[in-house]
Amino acid sequence: MKLKSVDQYQALKIAKTHLNVTNNKHFINTLISLKINLGTLLLLIG
Repeated sequence: MKLKSVDQYQALKIAKTHLNVTNNKHFINTLISLKINLGTLLLLIG
């Protein structure tokens, strides 16, 4: 995917960064719970 201009790229980068900041905590919590669920699943299987 080629971006038409540097401005577009910058805007995308800013939006992405903002999204990362707002969702970072939620994302980490999701990862942690997924890890816990995976561990529980492995315990149940193994």
